[in-house]
Amino acid sequence: MLERSAEHAEALFGKAAAQAPRDHAGALATLGKLAASAQPDAIEYLVAARFDGAFAGLRADPTFRKLVGLDRRPQHPYDRAMGFGGVWEQAGTSCDSPTVALTLTRDKKFRLQVRTVCEGMVQQSKFAGTWQVDGGGVALTLPNRDAAADVVRCSFEPAGDEEAMACPLDEDLRIVVLPARR
Repeated sequence: MLERSAEHAEALFGKAAAQAPRDHAGALATLGKLAASAQPDAIEYLVAARFDGAFAGLRADPTFRKLVGLDRRPQHPYDRAMGFGGVWEQAGTSCDSPTVALTLTRDKKFRLQVRTVCEGMVQQSKFAGTWQVDGGGVALTLPNRDAAADVVRCSFEPAGDEEAMACPLDEDLRIVVLPARR
C-alpha cells in the first residue's frame, strides 16, 4: 500500500530518513511535503524526525528545525504530548502529593508510576495501557479484567512558562505532570 502512495506520511518520513545522510536538500524537501501534508498522522512523523538518528546531521539546520517544529510552541495535542519525548513527571511532596512518572510511547502505549510517601509508609502503584489524542488533550485507557476499561481524560494547562498535563485519576487524586527534559 505504501508503494502506491508516495504522499502517505509514513512513506514521506521513510524517504526523508533515507535521504538525510547524503542528500540534506532532498531530505528537507521531503520533510517539507510531510509538513504540508493533510494526513492526520503527519504530525506523528514530524515529531519522530526530531529524535530519529537518521536526521542527526540536520538537527542544527534552521529549515529542519522549522519543519519539525523544534523552535515553536506545539499546536497539535500529539505534539504537546510527545514533543519532548513523551516522558512526563511530577515531583512528590511527603504526605501531600505523589511522585509520578508518565511515559507515552509512539506505539500509543503508556506506563504510569505513582509513588506516595508519608510518615515512613511507601505505596507504589504501576499502571499500563493505551493512549490517544482526545480533542485538545490525551485519553489514557486502562484495561480492566472484569469490567469496561477506565478512561482518564488529561488536559493541557499552563504551568509557569511551560505546559503541564493534568489527569484526574479519581475523585481524590489529580496529577499534574510536566515534560521531562533530559
